[in-house]
Amino acid sequence: SLNNGTTWNSITVTNGAARSADWNVPGAATGDALVRVRKGSRIGVSPNNFSIIRQPTNIRSNFICTDSIELTWNPTAGATGYKIYQLGATHMDSIGVSSGTTFKIYNLNLSNDNWFAVSALGNGFEGKRSLANIIGKTVNNCPFDYDLEIVQVSSPNSSFLINCSADKTPISVTLRNNGDSVAVNVPLRLVHNGVTYYDTMTSPLTKNATRNFMFNDSLTFVTSGTDAFEVITEQAGDQNPNNDSIRFDLTVLANAVNLPYTEDFEGNLNCATTSNCGTTICNLVGGWYNGVNGIDDDFDLRVDFGGTPSNGTGPSVDHNPGTGTGRYLYSEASNGCTFSDAITITPCFDLSNTIAPEFSFWYHMNGTSIGRINVDMYTGGSWTTNIIAPINGAQGTAWQQATIDMRAYAGQNVNFRITVTTGNNWSSDIAIDNVNFVDKSLSIGDVNENKPFTVYPNPSEGIFTIRFNELPTNNIQIMDISGRIFQELNVQSEVSEIDLSSFTKGIYFLTERNSGLVEKLIVQ
Repeated sequence: SLNNGTTWNSITVTNGAARSADWNVPGAATGDALVRVRKGSRIGVSPNNFSIIRQPTNIRSNFICTDSIELTWNPTAGATGYKIYQLGATHMDSIGVSSGTTFKIYNLNLSNDNWFAVSALGNGFEGKRSLANIIGKTVNNCPFDYDLEIVQVSSPNSSFLINCSADKTPISVTLRNNGDSVAVNVPLRLVHNGVTYYDTMTSPLTKNATRNFMFNDSLTFVTSGTDAFEVITEQAGDQNPNNDSIRFDLTVLANAVNLPYTEDFEGNLNCATTSNCGTTICNLVGGWYNGVNGIDDDFDLRVDFGGTPSNGTGPSVDHNPGTGTGRYLYSEASNGCTFSDAITITPCFDLSNTIAPEFSFWYHMNGTSIGRINVDMYTGGSWTTNIIAPINGAQGTAWQQATIDMRAYAGQNVNFRITVTTGNNWSSDIAIDNVNFVDKSLSIGDVNENKPFTVYPNPSEGIFTIRFNELPTNNIQIMDISGRIFQELNVQSEVSEIDLSSFTKGIYFLTERNSGLVEKLIVQ
């Protein structure tokens, strides 16, 4: 009975020997429920009324402030109100009643664990309370009048910063107005190495809106290694100090190296080859850098020698077996590390005073599920993606070489980003070894001991002497690295002077038209 015995509804008919019967409780809300059991003429009725009402579900917070929260929950059918409980010293203590599905609690300490439960109320009765839920300790969605949050640093946008030319780096952050009032003319500070730069967000930022703010002052990171800066917002009346600042740590890749260059990874220490994907951190030396797992990529390329742990994939020896320790870099694809990226950054390379620079590396791609290698190039403050076509799929058991003609970038500073992507299972180990960067020109003509002329001094401040073995019968051209002709000279003697002192410092090319030979001239 749902009405204190006025009417009765049959639950079941069962054999008394069964001793028990299951009952689907009706979806009702009452405090006047009774149960009656009949056998023949004998009748038994529960001595007291009991209540039926569903437990409240999905107990959660609408907002969490520094000293208060607002709880909310899903409505319960038939409830006329709700009772709220909080865990005290030993028990769940009743702390209030709500006629709706929200309740605010004040004077909280967010550093403590705060547990809450809710029960549904009917007309004069209370249902069973919900399971207790713990509420978070971080301010979230608090209805402040003034609350300006620094969400993230948007520039730089990775864990590393390439700064081979000591260029200035723009600093920007994403701001969000969590307050109810419009934020305008908000002072901000940028702090780096003890120096503070001041700026102001003048444009209005409305409630719940976001904006990218770039500081007028840029920073110069000139030293390789770790560096950091901090951004602080100082909105007047800000009621939430927990999100007013952000610190950004990064690794600076600077100090460009000159050509010729070679790296065989013999100077690195081996890294763990356990199958734990992005859990292993493998730090590289010699100016090489593995991106941070979970920020720049998914996992690190690892230093190894003597074959990778998985049979039928990866190299068994490095590219030059029998030399050094036999180390190489490789991708460990086991334990679910599939369709994952490993980003490795090379040192900065200074291509000043080069004519025909060429970058190359050896790679090993053997396995039933090989992914790919992508190579991107950084110069002039931006990335050029796929400087060569992506290398896809299995390439056999032998080491292969990739070569990149860099003549178009002579005179610049460059970096390379090598991205190794695994395939769809563990048989996806890819290795890299023996990286080389050379100027193929040598200085053009140095390999020809019988060339018909010599130029000296070289480099010079612009005055060069050209000496011929025999008087030439054709003229001489002087051009820059783009091929633009600056001078044409008709030489009349075996020893002549070439004056480039009015030219901009840099690299020029002298072509002797009769022989077709070219000489690189460097004006300092």
